[in-house]
Amino acid sequence: MPSWKARTSRTRCTGGSVAVIIADLFQIMREDERFRRFGQGGGLDSKARAQQLTVDLICNQAGGPCFYLGRDMSTSHAGMSITGEEWEAFLALTGNVLDEHKIAARERREFLALFERYRADIVEVPANRALMQPETKRS
Repeated sequence: MPSWKARTSRTRCTGGSVAVIIADLFQIMREDERFRRFGQGGGLDSKARAQQLTVDLICNQAGGPCFYLGRDMSTSHAGMSITGEEWEAFLALTGNVLDEHKIAARERREFLALFERYRADIVEVPANRALMQPETKRS
């Protein structure tokens, strides 16, 4: 169990503080121009579900009692063309939210690592980059 979970109140162990952190993160992302495209086209219920699934995922990965019922990260993010730059911006915003909640450095690293484990599943190579690959000769 990550140390930030072990040293926190029972509310945090049930995912309560994870929910507060994720709610703040989603609010900041909705207000950030870099992430605006991800909130377009979905209804309020879909947005609330995405937020709750994120809470459940992080709570579960941190050893909490939450159970994640969502799809795997590759399936959930396929076709979104999330770039490395967007991923880094997301981690920076997450770090800012953790700082606002006065999460200590060690626990901050542990929390960010819960997201970082999904980088390869979420960040996609832009389609135009794949088109720029040199052709191989066929014999």
